[in-house]
Amino acid sequence: MDYEAFHCRIDIIRNVPDTLRNRDAFVSTFEKFFTRTPTSFISVGSASKSSIIIDHIDPVHCSFNFQQDSLFIKTMAETTVVHNDKEIILKKDDLFTLPFNPNELIDFYTLLEWKIIIHPYVEISGIVTLEEAVEKESVENYLNAKYDDVKKLEENNRYLIYRIGSDRVAKILHPYHNKNKLNVDHFFQAAKQISDIQNELLCEVKAAYSDLPHVVLDFFAGDTLANYLAKKGRTGYREAFLVTKKIAEFLKVTRERNYVCKTLSLNNILCAGSKKIKFTGFNTEGLSIAEDSLDIFYMSPEFIRDEEVSFPCDIFSLGVITYRLISGKFPFSDVQEYKNYIAQGKSLSKADLERSSSYITPQIASFLELMLAFDPGRRPTPSGVLDWLKDIYDIKLWHYVLNMHEENVFFGLQVISSVKPIRGEICVIQNNKTSIIGRSADINIPGDFRISRQHTKITLDNGVCILEDLGSSNGTKIDGEKISERKIENGTSFLIGETVLCFWDFQKLRDQRL
Repeated sequence: MDYEAFHCRIDIIRNVPDTLRNRDAFVSTFEKFFTRTPTSFISVGSASKSSIIIDHIDPVHCSFNFQQDSLFIKTMAETTVVHNDKEIILKKDDLFTLPFNPNELIDFYTLLEWKIIIHPYVEISGIVTLEEAVEKESVENYLNAKYDDVKKLEENNRYLIYRIGSDRVAKILHPYHNKNKLNVDHFFQAAKQISDIQNELLCEVKAAYSDLPHVVLDFFAGDTLANYLAKKGRTGYREAFLVTKKIAEFLKVTRERNYVCKTLSLNNILCAGSKKIKFTGFNTEGLSIAEDSLDIFYMSPEFIRDEEVSFPCDIFSLGVITYRLISGKFPFSDVQEYKNYIAQGKSLSKADLERSSSYITPQIASFLELMLAFDPGRRPTPSGVLDWLKDIYDIKLWHYVLNMHEENVFFGLQVISSVKPIRGEICVIQNNKTSIIGRSADINIPGDFRISRQHTKITLDNGVCILEDLGSSNGTKIDGEKISERKIENGTSFLIGETVLCFWDFQKLRDQRL
């Protein structure tokens, strides 16, 4: 493997003196599997959205994540960290780093051990181990060494499923089957096959709910889409639409299974190039997001308002992802602007979206307006997103609008509809020149036999466009009316045969946008 996979186990213990009976003692465990890709921050506090909830401490006391073979601890209140038997006192707003090295093991598969002490009664112990234990040791021995009551539920040549205790399921994908990974549909089918477990949630095939967390040990040689985009700045239209299509197909399956992701973002989608996408880490109950975190942009307004969320919240997140892939930025300038829009109940309009980025074409803006609507009922279904991706045709036009000076091209005809699948194609026309349109002409329209060989003449004279029918059998029509000769303006459509063409002045389109 060209990278390692790691496992982190967190044990939370609160020891309370008998004199404080209103505070119960408890022991709890939190686990996370991760790779070298930076993880989201795991927050500790009494707030209901904390990843690890501990009553009677600060709402968000501290948080930590893993990145670049290091543990990063960020404090929001005074915290004691114990490492190598040494106590380090961290003040509010400190950032503390503990590195670990896969080549320097403490013992067996252990890489790092530490404690966080929140005075006076809470102790959080953490240990990071190599997940090579799964690969090199018997999976059953590995699980039995860490958990009680482990039972194998299903096994085939690609994955194993274990029940851990009475309330958890672990699915392990074999690392040597990278080319044929389980998709979400296969996992739900597997869940059905093991639905004899005495647990209501699993019987209802809702295995990803927080009441029944499941662990996936997966070896994926890729990166998050967030990191991929950070390196590229923005993607091209084709790549953006390919990713959007894969996410929409994923959401179509989850919707059929009555499952809401809730936390869909570029940070929990892995990619190995745009053609290989993997989804991970959704529906995190108790999710804690810092007030200034960019992850807030992916959250739907109903999520921010602490309202009950349903499936359309994932479409909002997909809209943000699509916008960001195409434009290279978020649809809102900062978190406060987004919250102001939510407070006013004001969605982004088509005009707002067009003005926000020169890469957002009119058709893209129209559909993103629906995907990013603050009213969940206005948002399309995943099938609606997939249909839109098939129907969009103004991408090539916008390429010329954005690059006309570099390519020295300022006018063109766009195919709006035709008998052949050439919708959206652009025929460049030169200023101070005459071009013939037909089946055998300067501008050829293939497959439409209602078009004459030389059907229509289009002349550009210092930007003034004149359209003239050349005595064709079926005529040239504008707004249903046959014309012999007419001056046409930017955006004028005309019909020849069964093909609709539109004349565009790229400079005027650019001026209108800017």
